[in-house]
Amino acid sequence: LEGGAGAGAKDGGEEDDELADPSQVLDRILDGVCRPFKVRVEQVLSASPGVLAAFKLANLLSFYRNTLANIVGPEAALVSTVEECRGAARGSFDDQVHQRGERLRKTPPPPTDTLSPPPFVAEGVQRIIELLEAQAGLIDSEGAAPDDTAAVMASVMDPVLTACERGADMIAEMAAAHAEAVATTGTEVAPRPAAHTAPWARDAYLINCLQAIQQPLRQFPAAVPLLEDLSQRVSELTDAIVADASGRLLAGTGVAEVQELIALYQGQHAQGAGAMAADPALALNVVGAALDKLVDVVSATSEPIPSFDEVQVPRVRIELRSAYTSKIIEAYTLVYMAVLNPTNGYRNAKQAIRHGPNALSTILGGL
Repeated sequence: LEGGAGAGAKDGGEEDDELADPSQVLDRILDGVCRPFKVRVEQVLSASPGVLAAFKLANLLSFYRNTLANIVGPEAALVSTVEECRGAARGSFDDQVHQRGERLRKTPPPPTDTLSPPPFVAEGVQRIIELLEAQAGLIDSEGAAPDDTAAVMASVMDPVLTACERGADMIAEMAAAHAEAVATTGTEVAPRPAAHTAPWARDAYLINCLQAIQQPLRQFPAAVPLLEDLSQRVSELTDAIVADASGRLLAGTGVAEVQELIALYQGQHAQGAGAMAADPALALNVVGAALDKLVDVVSATSEPIPSFDEVQVPRVRIELRSAYTSKIIEAYTLVYMAVLNPTNGYRNAKQAIRHGPNALSTILGGL
């Protein structure tokens, strides 16, 4: 009897301690909610909700998981169930985004005739805006905003950027196919779109796509890292366009070769005075002819500066024209000043060169 009474007292004590813990009491009460709650969430997910609905559900369940964990403890059955449901909802979101992205990567649409951003760019941007707006009002149980914004944007935007790059590469592929068709048939087939014939068509198409992504997202602070990355890409593309366009003009007039040789001499400080003028490749008549040809070529065209109309954002076109002009004037000035430098051994240099840098600047619009 004593032993039985002792055991009964002990069991009663443990039960009293358990009942004295409110979190354990709540855990027991809420345990019956777990199964029907999970079944209902699974029913919703099996109906294939859209990307946005799955995303909102995952974030809402994340909030409730954290809130319940603070009340009944992180080990409570309902907390585990909510977390399982949250993972399923986020998995549904990730799967849908991945499937759409793979379809876009595998079969990217060809670039438009005008190099305008294709519809899938606007669709991707709109999807990101919807997700950012949905996430903007979400906070966890401790008042912190969700920290996976970058990953969410990347999952949507990476396939879009890949498809843009693949479409840009198609421009050269279509040009090659067109040339092959003409060579095979001996007749002119359907002409290529005018915008596609520009030497910088590929880069212009990418700039148009990237700018179309940037503009609508500027209002979202969470998109700043993405915008900075896109701005860097646009800057690299504009630099490539300017280097290519100016490089072809300078190479065609002979200034590029002269500029390169002068740079080599200027880097060899051990060369004696007059060494540059003694080089046949840098003879005064050669250098003068190259500079004069550059001015003549620029003067002879009705468009001394390329319009870069294939780039559809006015601000970027202005930047391209300004950078192009600077490149040409910089090259001309460098060669001109090297010839006028007495230590390089040239005599009567001004008489041998018809135009100074100011004349070229005037022709190019004074930019």
